[in-house]
Amino acid sequence: MAEAKNTFLKSKMNKDLDDRLLPSGEYRNANNVAVSKSEGQDVGALENVLGNIKIANILPDFTITVISSTAGSYPGEIYIDAFSSDATTNSNDQRIHVNYEVVVQGSVVGVVSDYSNSTAGVTVTAPGITFYAGFQFQIRPNLKIIGALPVISTDKIYLFATNYTDTSASGLANFSSDATNLRIAGNYPGNSAILEYNLNTPTQTPAVLAEGSWLNFSKTFPILNSNLLEVLLFWTDDRNQPRKINVSTALNASFTNEQQYADGNWGYYKNEDHVSVAKYAPVTPIQLWKLYPNDGSPTYETTMKDVVSDYLPDGTTVNPDLIENYGGDPDFLENKFVKFSYRLKFDDGEVSLMAPFTQAAYIPKQDGFFLAGDEDATFRSTVVAFMENKVNNITLRIPMPYLINGDVAVSEDSNLMQCDQLSDLMKVVEIEILYKESDALAVQVLDRLSLSLIETAGSSKYYEYDYQARKPYRTLPSSELIRVFDKIPPRAKTQEVISNRVVYGNYVNKLTPPDTLNYNVALSDKYSLSDNDVLEGRTSIVEYPQHTVKNNRNYQVAIILSDRYGRSSTPILSEITESIIKSGVNFGGSTFYAPYRYPNNSTSVNESSVLNWPGDSIKVLFNNVVPSVKNDLLSNGNGTGTPGIHSYNNTQSSLMIPGGWFSYKVVVRQVEQEYYNIYLPGIINGYPSHTTPYGTEVGETAFTTLFSDNINKLPRDLSEVGPEQKQYRSSVRLYGRVTNVDYTQKPYNTQYYPGREAHDPDAIGTEGELTGDLGVQSNHPSIYQSETNPYIVRLSTDSPIGQVDVSSGDINFPVLAVYETAPTVSRIDIFWETSTSGWVGKLNHLVSTSNDAPTGISDTQFAFKENQNYNGTGTGTGDADSPYITDYFQPIAQSGQAVGNGIITDFTVVDAAGANATARFEIETTTTSGDKSFRIKLLDYFWFGNNSSTVDTFTFSFNIALDSAPADITNINFTETLENIAPTIDSCPAFISLVPGDTSIFDFSAVNGSADPADKLNQLDFYFQTGTNPDTTSPTITAADGSIFAINQITGAVTLQSGNPSGSFQFTIIVYDASSATTALSAICVLNINFGFEEIPPAFTSAGDQGPYADGVTITTNWQAENTVTKFQFFSPAGTGYTTASNLSTSNVVGTGNGLKVNIVANAGGQITSITPVILSTGTGYKPSDTITVDQAGGSGAGPFTCQFNTYAENGSQSCEYSPFPNDTFAAYNDYNSCGGVENTFEILKANQQFVVTYYIYADPSQDGLVNGDAFVPPIMQYRASPSNNYATALDADGVSANFQGTWSDKQGSIGLVSNMNNGPTGMSVIVRSGSTDPGFQRYLMFNEPGEYRLTQASPSIASFGGYINGTCSPAFGMQWDFIVRDGSYYEQVCYDPSVTKVDSVQYKVAPSSSGTTVCNRPQGQPGVETVWAQAYLSKYVVEFYTDKELLTPWTPTAGTFTYEQTGTVFQGGAEVPLSTNVDEGGNKAYKAQFTSGGVKSGAAQSGTINNTV
Repeated sequence: MAEAKNTFLKSKMNKDLDDRLLPSGEYRNANNVAVSKSEGQDVGALENVLGNIKIANILPDFTITVISSTAGSYPGEIYIDAFSSDATTNSNDQRIHVNYEVVVQGSVVGVVSDYSNSTAGVTVTAPGITFYAGFQFQIRPNLKIIGALPVISTDKIYLFATNYTDTSASGLANFSSDATNLRIAGNYPGNSAILEYNLNTPTQTPAVLAEGSWLNFSKTFPILNSNLLEVLLFWTDDRNQPRKINVSTALNASFTNEQQYADGNWGYYKNEDHVSVAKYAPVTPIQLWKLYPNDGSPTYETTMKDVVSDYLPDGTTVNPDLIENYGGDPDFLENKFVKFSYRLKFDDGEVSLMAPFTQAAYIPKQDGFFLAGDEDATFRSTVVAFMENKVNNITLRIPMPYLINGDVAVSEDSNLMQCDQLSDLMKVVEIEILYKESDALAVQVLDRLSLSLIETAGSSKYYEYDYQARKPYRTLPSSELIRVFDKIPPRAKTQEVISNRVVYGNYVNKLTPPDTLNYNVALSDKYSLSDNDVLEGRTSIVEYPQHTVKNNRNYQVAIILSDRYGRSSTPILSEITESIIKSGVNFGGSTFYAPYRYPNNSTSVNESSVLNWPGDSIKVLFNNVVPSVKNDLLSNGNGTGTPGIHSYNNTQSSLMIPGGWFSYKVVVRQVEQEYYNIYLPGIINGYPSHTTPYGTEVGETAFTTLFSDNINKLPRDLSEVGPEQKQYRSSVRLYGRVTNVDYTQKPYNTQYYPGREAHDPDAIGTEGELTGDLGVQSNHPSIYQSETNPYIVRLSTDSPIGQVDVSSGDINFPVLAVYETAPTVSRIDIFWETSTSGWVGKLNHLVSTSNDAPTGISDTQFAFKENQNYNGTGTGTGDADSPYITDYFQPIAQSGQAVGNGIITDFTVVDAAGANATARFEIETTTTSGDKSFRIKLLDYFWFGNNSSTVDTFTFSFNIALDSAPADITNINFTETLENIAPTIDSCPAFISLVPGDTSIFDFSAVNGSADPADKLNQLDFYFQTGTNPDTTSPTITAADGSIFAINQITGAVTLQSGNPSGSFQFTIIVYDASSATTALSAICVLNINFGFEEIPPAFTSAGDQGPYADGVTITTNWQAENTVTKFQFFSPAGTGYTTASNLSTSNVVGTGNGLKVNIVANAGGQITSITPVILSTGTGYKPSDTITVDQAGGSGAGPFTCQFNTYAENGSQSCEYSPFPNDTFAAYNDYNSCGGVENTFEILKANQQFVVTYYIYADPSQDGLVNGDAFVPPIMQYRASPSNNYATALDADGVSANFQGTWSDKQGSIGLVSNMNNGPTGMSVIVRSGSTDPGFQRYLMFNEPGEYRLTQASPSIASFGGYINGTCSPAFGMQWDFIVRDGSYYEQVCYDPSVTKVDSVQYKVAPSSSGTTVCNRPQGQPGVETVWAQAYLSKYVVEFYTDKELLTPWTPTAGTFTYEQTGTVFQGGAEVPLSTNVDEGGNKAYKAQFTSGGVKSGAAQSGTINNTV
């Protein structure tokens, strides 16, 4: 049969035409065929197409073996809490996932309804199936391929698979999230995966590149186009935004072992941030403020610092921010207004959009203040020289990106990633810091921060970059400058790679923003900084301390919304047109006019002080949340395209909106741009002096001089002028800013408030042209530089400005005044980016949860101390005489300002035990000029005890509201603890002098810090401080000599426990309050004590003060333990019945003596007429006051007889009355009990006692017969250790033979010692001259060797001492002598007179001496003179010197010879006072001796002579 043959070269199926009209090369219909493209004869022929064969499962079934199970949370659920699985066998990358099928014996019986990342814990819904231990079933990953990309060059197929179907009407509304609340409905979320199948290993399970419900694939949205560009796999599904992954990176992080499975490591890509083609766009700008610790008193400060100036602008305060050897360029930023930003660089080389720039990092030098001389320099130069940037070091605080799944209920900072999370959570590998100067278009790269460097900041939410002023190193290309958002569509149906570029087709090109937003705008003072302001981003007062909003401008404030990936809306304006008052601030619509401020006596603006004014800021008040509901734009034209508000909560489908509005940015349109400040040498209000109109048009016309740059700032209008015209107007309008007021007194100038009034320059010309005079200085002295005929301007003013000139004019008129020119209006009508931006979610949360309740209370000092008197009248917080424990405080309104219309209710105070303590406190309200303030005060005393740190902790709580919204309350709750006040020691003696044997040292007393009289003595403990650490204490302390001292911990009594201390000691007494608890405080007293010599008893002084005596009288005085009875004093009657007899016994009438026998002689009447002791039976223990009676048989009534002793004479006594007679003897006998002596006993010198004997001679040389060299016989002191020893010449305390000798002269009218030796046969000599009167001479000797002493005649060859031995005259010439005995240790004896204050130490001057003789200069005024102290008040017997009056620090000279003398000052009663009498031996009152390097005298001292000179 005939064969019909056709070729289909056109490869075109044509169903439009009738079969009869079908052209050749086309065909009507075909199945499973392809048109041959071969070059053979069969070209165009139809060929059969081969069918498909299954070569592998996407993910194979795997078996679960149940170990244990329990009932699940929902009907039909079984929770398998332990099982084993072969899912990881042979490196299969399989995980149990929700909606995977449960297969039992080949049949699907249920699904997985919940899962765990580990190998334990999976929930299945399989009704009717019993899951017992050992039961096995299969998990079938029921993924369906919705897209595939074969790559022939690599034999790989990239598969996109899911088991989820979005059943919503649009197919877009639901999100495949891990929502547990969908189980009951059975609409379980599905799993999605991106797989790589290798054709070279056909039986191997495909590798999982990314997996999870977050991929949000749906079977209803196939992936029609995907492309592999090198290693980047791009795809789009018209359901989610375009995405991409790096297949190489994904494979490296793919599942490789069971541990990854157990750890829940689900690969490299884990959320939308990781796969979005459009990368995360930084939301917040770099912060230029931070919280500085400041030594425990943290404060918020700007990070813009001047680190090179030595001092602050005042010129005296040291710059606390100074950095020595600063590494940056200190002048680099001086003339620049620089802004900073940053951008992120991601793992595949992409870079993010630029973050919002900061405001200009600028603080003027001198902090913008005019200092002395600046105003004159400004109007002379017409520039403000210090208006340069003082900033040269900036800490750039770069915020980390927001978490994708942030929590709006916590602070914004809490929603930032940590620095060490940047790689894992955002796949960032680098941050570039960007730099832009205000007058440049270019954006430059300042530095690149590597990931490793950023991660060093650890858990911090900010990376702090220390910018030391230096140049950037690279300029970004211009294309980067206009990249305000990435041109990646929110959704696209298809894509293709063309010329190495990804091109999207059939896409949604933008997100639909709200038409308007509900917000108000205001201009007012910057918010004062509070913690709440910090949390909500109101930090400009600190971050930009010198920035403000320019006045006299129109502003329009809009909001730009962006999704997380930088797709931005157009500027959105407010729907509000009416004003509202919020927290005292007037908020209007989005467009407003910023007027010049008004003076503070105007009601328009309540202006703060000019010097303290923080500047203005624009404030945006959101009344409602940013509205947006997710409503996808569909291909059929339905839907609005609104994206909703970003949310990424994977547990609920409705909360998964990764493409919603994420951030907001405040932008401002302001077209009034450049302007000038004109700095003028004063303004004349009205016409200047010496002009015809002078005194007119005051307040209507003003004049000022133009020179230098001011001429250009105020240009003349030169169009439409005549050829002879010399005066010109200017079309530039001027606004007064500073006016001069009075050059004669401060302030010379002040702020000028123009309102909306501008001043017009009527005429500009030379002085001569405008005043009708060629100006000379004498004609118009008020016009600056009048002699130069300067340009001046005449201004038309509607209100006065400047100073009215005086009639004579004044050459000192110039004072700085300032005009501002009207701004240039820009033709570029754009919105300018601000540094105010943030997270929409947090903004909406704040809007929805806010009200008119105060945000808190103003900062208040809290001082709650135990020493406060609640009845006190003081007002200082925490003062002892004040009941107030807080400063005044007010509520903080939502505006951040403290307001005076607060209401406080529900004030309660609870102590640490939960007990109500409200009755002990109250809140006091004070109203001043209608403003209310509050303070907390005490109503009770408080005492800090050993448990107060816990029990005296009080929680204060009250509700505060504004009277305009009393229902909107804020609870203020804070806890404070009673503050301990250190105890006080009542008396701390500077020095205590003691004598050996004293055991009671001092009784300390103290009070704790409480003001409560009932508790002020509680819980005080006394201790010695035993180490350098105050906490090292003990109730006892051992001195260096082994003596032990103790202090009673309760009473504070210090005593000597053991030992025989001698010398000076220093102890630190410490008293603790609160029973020495860890919270205790303490007070200390440094106690200096000295154990000196024992005071001598009265026997010494009474026996040694008997004179004066006449020439030739010999008196012997002894200090010995004599108790031998030598005779008796008779009393009447003498008895009866006695007969003369010998060796009779006696009986005591008074006394305790015994063994005395006597011989008696009796008269005829039997009365005793004579009684004498038996020489060998004088008995023992008798005292001069004892009385006896004689024992004789037949005798009675004899006596009593008073015993008498050979060396005893009692002055003025009835029994032994004594008038000085030659050759009598006195004994050291105690008449009374004091100073350690025993009454009615003889005394000898005991250990640790010293006495001094001063011998005087008095003569009247005016009497005839007294000649030069006449000598007087002095006594000699003898000593024996005990009565069994013989007397010998005594040695004084210096170990020198005890001779009273020396020669004096009264020449020159003054007595002076000229020799320490005799100038005659013996004794003391005098050189006299006729006419002098009654010179007196003295020597003293001190003795301290224990034993018996007697003062007696010099030698047996001289009949008497005290006699005139060298002349022939009789005693009639008036010579007398005397000697006095006193204590050698103490200047005055306290035991004699308790009212006396003991001298503790004596001040001396000491100087080196080179002389080997006693001839020397006085030390005062000599080279090397030093002030020292000694215990000795007798110069000759100084033992050692100290450098301090407490005698604690020995003097340490270079050993040698020194001259020293008393200064007349002593340390007595804790103070330095004058010495009343200086004991010396005449001469120049100085002494000389050898001293060791330890300040100890090493040889006897001698009086310093004057060598026959005064």
